[in-house]
Amino acid sequence: DLVTQRASDFSGKEPHFKLLTVNEISVNMLVFNMVNPALAKKEVRQAINYSIDKEYILSKVIEGQYVAVAKGGVVPFSISTPELHYPFDTTLYYRYDPKKARELMAKAGYKDGKGFPTITLVVNREGGIHEKVTSFVATQLRENLGINVEISLKSISEAISSMEAGDGDIFRFGRIADYYSPYAILKIFSSSLLDTAGKKFFPNSARYTNPVYDSLLDRAITTTDVQERYSLYARAEKALMNDPPCVPLWYDVGIWLINGSVRDFMPPKVRLFFLGEVYKKPLTPTQKKPPHEM
Repeated sequence: DLVTQRASDFSGKEPHFKLLTVNEISVNMLVFNMVNPALAKKEVRQAINYSIDKEYILSKVIEGQYVAVAKGGVVPFSISTPELHYPFDTTLYYRYDPKKARELMAKAGYKDGKGFPTITLVVNREGGIHEKVTSFVATQLRENLGINVEISLKSISEAISSMEAGDGDIFRFGRIADYYSPYAILKIFSSSLLDTAGKKFFPNSARYTNPVYDSLLDRAITTTDVQERYSLYARAEKALMNDPPCVPLWYDVGIWLINGSVRDFMPPKVRLFFLGEVYKKPLTPTQKKPPHEM
C-alpha cells in the first residue's frame, strides 16, 4: 500500500526510496513436543502435517505477505547458489490430504480423534499473523482429525521459556540461518542439543532424537567435499521429514525499505550484513566515484 500511495517516491532513475526483497534462509514451522505420548507417535505427526492446508494459509490467511509455501522440508530452496546446489526435495512436502491424515490417525489408534488428548499450541502474540495462522490451524485439526486445540498466547520471551521447559504440546517457531549452510537449520533437531542435565531444551524444543538423522549430520560436518556434504544434509533432511518433529509452514521473503541514497546494498539471506561496498550518494560532479562505479 505504501508503494502504491507514494509511487513517485519509488520510481525514476533516482528514487527517494527502494523496496528490495530477498528469499531468506528462514523457515516458520510448528514444532511438536515429543514428550507428549500421543505426539510421540510418528503417524500422528504425519497426520497433522497432511491435515494443514499450507497453500490456503499463504493465499488467504496471511494473503501472500512475501512468504513462500514450504514445499520441501525445513531447509528453504534459497540455500542453493549457482556454485553450490542443494538437492531441494519437493517429495518431502506433505500436501494437504485430509483423507490420508484421517487414515494415519486411525492407524495410530485415534480414529476420528477419539481418545486423543486436548493439546496446547503455544504462539507468540507479536507480529499479528501468527495468531491468525494458529487459529486457522486449530480449526483444521478439529475439523479434519477431531483434535481439540487450546491456543496459549505469550510474549516472545515467555514463548521461548515455554519451549525450554516443555510447557506446551506444539510450539510456533521461526528459524533464520545465521550462516550460509543447511546445517544452520538442520542442527536444531540434533540430539546433541538436548540438555538433559539442565532440563532446558532449546532450540531442540521437540526433544527429538533420531539416530539415523544424527549420524548423517555428523558425517556431513566432518566431510571436506562440500557438495558431498550437501548431499548428506539432504539425506538427513529426508530422514527427518519421514519422522517429522515439525510442520514446515512457509519460507520467509525478507522486505527491505531503504533510502534512495544508499548504494550497493544487497539484502542478506541470513542475519549477517556485509557493508564493505555500501556507500551513500548523491555524488556531486566534482566528487570521485567509488572504484566499482568507474
